[in-house]
Amino acid sequence: MHRAAEIMLRDSPLMGLLKQLGGPIITGSYTTGLMAYPDIDLCIQSDTTTYQDLIKLIPKVHALLNERNLKVADFSKDEAESAICYFGVEFDYNNYLWHISATITKPGPIGDLPDLPQLSQWLAKMTEAERITILKLKNELLAAQRYGSSHAKPPYTYHSVQLYEGVLAVKVKTVEELERYFTNKA
Repeated sequence: MHRAAEIMLRDSPLMGLLKQLGGPIITGSYTTGLMAYPDIDLCIQSDTTTYQDLIKLIPKVHALLNERNLKVADFSKDEAESAICYFGVEFDYNNYLWHISATITKPGPIGDLPDLPQLSQWLAKMTEAERITILKLKNELLAAQRYGSSHAKPPYTYHSVQLYEGVLAVKVKTVEELERYFTNKA
């Protein structure tokens, strides 16, 4: 999947469109080598981009991407939110339906998830065997339709962070072990 993502990022109009909003930084499973399906997360950093700039980009998205779904959100008036706005698009490219999530923020460090601050440390120490185990579990859970969104909660559906915690912190190797871990943790 990683090679297909490299080709899409290099050859599709997506990155050119996103660069009109600021400096796109690829994050998530693409950067860790843990991509199991065509889904890419980005942070776009800019001192000047506004929600209106994102809205002005939409006609170009319609013209250049074979998009199936498009989502935008304005966070600029929410003082509790550090992001300016959000852009999500699903589009067909090279026989894959790509899911792209881009959060537009002011320049600065891109940190860990607040509820899992040790994530970057775990990923930095990840072995090749652990990477393969995570990909295996992701694919098993995808096939069983139990791999969910960032709001998914174990034990019924899982998100990447739960898999990373289970494999990298607790050394689980199977879905059953993952379920036991999160059932006992609750």
